[in-house]
Amino acid sequence: VLANSAISQDAYQAESEKIRGRFERSHDGQTAVRERSNLTDSLMGELWNQISPGAPDRICVAALGGFGRRALFPCSDVDVLFLHESALSEDAQKRVIPRISQALWDLHLRVSPTTRSLAECGKLHRDNLEFNISLLDCRYLGGNAELFEKLRSQVIPKMVAREALELQQRLIDLTSARHTKYGHTIFHLEPNIKDCPGGLRDYQVACWLSLISELEKTGAWPAPENLLPSALRAECGAALNFLSAVRCFLHYRQGRDLNNLTYELQSEAAAAGIGLPGGEPATAEVWMRTYFRHVRSIYRLTVLFDEVPPGRSGLYRLFENRKSRLSNADFSVVEGRVFLRQLSSVKGPTFCVGLF
Repeated sequence: VLANSAISQDAYQAESEKIRGRFERSHDGQTAVRERSNLTDSLMGELWNQISPGAPDRICVAALGGFGRRALFPCSDVDVLFLHESALSEDAQKRVIPRISQALWDLHLRVSPTTRSLAECGKLHRDNLEFNISLLDCRYLGGNAELFEKLRSQVIPKMVAREALELQQRLIDLTSARHTKYGHTIFHLEPNIKDCPGGLRDYQVACWLSLISELEKTGAWPAPENLLPSALRAECGAALNFLSAVRCFLHYRQGRDLNNLTYELQSEAAAAGIGLPGGEPATAEVWMRTYFRHVRSIYRLTVLFDEVPPGRSGLYRLFENRKSRLSNADFSVVEGRVFLRQLSSVKGPTFCVGLF
């Protein structure tokens, strides 16, 4: 998009406004965040080609987090990794990396650059678990492709295989603390569509847990579309589309990374038909019912958290579960959740009575 021209704030802003214009006509949040990611890719590529020539280091630049997933919302941080294998030269430390970062800041991008060696990427950072998780979404942008391939095909899978249990347990602990903050309910009058139960963060946590599990078992990266249980993919995909549209609307409307649906913004989103089929306007009450239906679909993904082995022994859990004596031939009760043993049990109203 910006090739063959000097990088300028005007050029970047013009392309950004085109993306915004298309979103405001279509209300397609998934397309908007993908287009913003592609625009930022072009920008990073041009900056790299302008600034890096002559650098003696074996170094590459990669996208992390939402940028790595090609899901860069209008006011989200742009997480970038400068990866190196051996100690960086003074040229890389004082010219290449600072100039690229400064150019991005000058364009008013909220860039969060981090510089790590391959060895550092292979360790579990207990005081900065977010970095390890962000590596799960890494994507090559420029520089030494062989170095990036080593990161993705060897370093990350080995780190995950070694630390899978702790990564999963820490993710669940962080999620539980976040759910506690919001009262373990999806029903908030002015919800935060990213952090509330059933929000975008829950969707991503479920994907990360599944990804960690697959990497631990096979050492191979699964296809992103296969991360969630097949029975839940369609409804969770629809929920992701809806919430993506809403978050784009909130960012564009407020000009900041603010994700709370206030009463005023609920009314505006409903009147604009944000996320609704055909973009038809609706009352705030009808629109919020649609919101709650979608976040309920994502909140159901939290049952995946039960499949992660806990920190304490399985024998202790088995004792605790048997002690309740609530399970029977139709239902299994595990840590406060009821699971159906056989689909054939679902016959008529007596099933519901038995469940109750």
